[in-house]
Amino acid sequence: MPDTAFRAVDPIFNLSRLLICNIYDAREAKSMIYDEETIKVKLELSEDELLIEIGRSVYKSAIQPNYKFRGEEFISNITENFRDDVCTDPRIQTILKDEDAYEMVMIVSALIDCIGGMLVGVSPVTVCVMLAKRGLKSICKESCDV
Repeated sequence: MPDTAFRAVDPIFNLSRLLICNIYDAREAKSMIYDEETIKVKLELSEDELLIEIGRSVYKSAIQPNYKFRGEEFISNITENFRDDVCTDPRIQTILKDEDAYEMVMIVSALIDCIGGMLVGVSPVTVCVMLAKRGLKSICKESCDV
């Protein structure tokens, strides 16, 4: 991929407008590219819509479960399991100093860079948008001095 496809969004993070995240499926490894527009579309969804989308991704069954509940359960587990990874990341630490100064796209991009490669079977953008909507300070309150 040519270097021109990647442009720095913010010099503090040196994040690119296009983020490459690897998602491992049971059948094959796939490479997915997420751009700023994809993130913006997900940011327009309500928390309930995001939770339902996450629930559908992680709970595949013939029986129709409460997808919102399953999505909430998944987000709670992700928050618990990746709290230290998120809260100790230098990019996240910088944002935590003044979270209101950053656009949501930047916060989501930083989260994708931080944990996107660890998410399996679910869209990293959807999960990271959900986490960003809940706020980094709420995620990191127990493990960081914020």
